[in-house]
Amino acid sequence: MQERCKTFLSNRFGSLNKSVIAKMRETLVNELEICLENSNSQEIPTIIPLIPYAVSGDSDVDKSTVEILEQQLSLEKDQLTADEEDMKRIYVFTKFAKPHFNKGINSGVFVSFYAQSVLPLIKDIEGYSTGTGQAAAMSKQLAEIVAFCSDLPDPENCFTNVFQALQDLLPQNQEVPEEDEEKKRVQIHFTLIESLLATLLEMITRVIPSYDSYEASLEELRTSLKLLVRFVESYRKRIAELDKATMDRNLKSICLRCIDNIKTLCRQFFVSPPKSANIVHSWYQTEVVAKRRRTSSTSLPPVEQHKKVDHHKQRGIQQIYTPPGGKYSRSFKRF
Repeated sequence: MQERCKTFLSNRFGSLNKSVIAKMRETLVNELEICLENSNSQEIPTIIPLIPYAVSGDSDVDKSTVEILEQQLSLEKDQLTADEEDMKRIYVFTKFAKPHFNKGINSGVFVSFYAQSVLPLIKDIEGYSTGTGQAAAMSKQLAEIVAFCSDLPDPENCFTNVFQALQDLLPQNQEVPEEDEEKKRVQIHFTLIESLLATLLEMITRVIPSYDSYEASLEELRTSLKLLVRFVESYRKRIAELDKATMDRNLKSICLRCIDNIKTLCRQFFVSPPKSANIVHSWYQTEVVAKRRRTSSTSLPPVEQHKKVDHHKQRGIQQIYTPPGGKYSRSFKRF
């Protein structure tokens, strides 16, 4: 059905009058917006690819696509919950908008939405208690799109929410009795911390904060980061000492890379003013490797095509040799 719609929009429009085409495009865009508003997370990927066929012409397709998806976020703002389906919708909208971000198309509306609408709900999102699941997916998505942010709506609230989300994840300097070993073991959600540290650092670099409480928030964060580095260093040492039988080699590499990223990001916050760090997100490496593996296992030709070719089979079926029937052959038989 999607391919049929694409063919109709691209082929049949060309024979129509320009004024008619403009009206039809406007009608189609309005209809697509209504469909997106009422669709679930599984239906959205079917609808969004139709947008370029409705807005093409003199319009900038990338810009128009992002604007339509921004409008969908604005509709979600007042009714967003931590429900799994709500988060999936936001994730899918962002996933399809991300390829269209560039130097001329700002991701600030999406970053602001995540900071003001998603992060206040982060504790209730699935996976937060373990640092995985939807909570990790949403925080990683935010860290990836902030790299295209050049302008941020309502920056003070955005910075305040990111600072708060980070502080809730960081270990606090609390006095623990020596005999209470369980309380000494601090649970650190490495992926969540890495993604939010990267987000905040990019935000500070790209949108210079100028509100009054910023310096106080930064100093409070630096205090918590000093404690974080102490805990992280001990984790790294223990993980590095694990052998192959105890921990998978690839998982070990991911964990060490994540910890190294956190240490690098922490150092940047002690520079005045903080500067962005040139790191490769630990999860990005993992997803690229996994994608390559999936591609290599699914896109290769059938195994039969890689077998050694038997050129004798290409000659056709050979007849079985039959010896001549004469006196010599009879004598051979006796022999």
